[in-house]
Amino acid sequence: MGALARATMAIGFSVRHSAYFDSVALMRVAEQARALAGVIEVAVVMGTPANRAMLADAGLLPPDAPPTDAGDLVVAVSASTDEAVSAAVARVNDLLAARRDPAPDDGSVEPEGRGAAPG
Repeated sequence: MGALARATMAIGFSVRHSAYFDSVALMRVAEQARALAGVIEVAVVMGTPANRAMLADAGLLPPDAPPTDAGDLVVAVSASTDEAVSAAVARVNDLLAARRDPAPDDGSVEPEGRGAAPG
C-alpha cells in the first residue's frame, strides 16, 4: 500500500477488557466485517504483545492506543471513511454478541439418558 493511500485511510481501534474468544471465531468475524463496503482491513485479536506488534506492523495500531492485557479483545479497522470504520466495528460487535448469546432451547437436543447400547 502506498504512502498516499495510507495517509487517507481512516483507522478505528477499540478494546474489550476481559473478553476472550477463540481465535478461529475471531478470524471468521473479521472476515465478515472485512466484506463491508469501504473496509480495507479488520483485525480482531487478543491484546497480547505479539498481536499488538502485528497490528503496529500493519499500520493498525494508533499511537494513542490504550494498553491491553492478553485477556483483552482488540478490534482494529482501516477503511476509506470514518463511516466505514464505524460500520465495521458495529458489525464485529454484533457478530461477537451473537456468539455470546446462548442458543434458544428448541427441544431438538435430547438429554443424555439410559438407553440401548449402540449395536
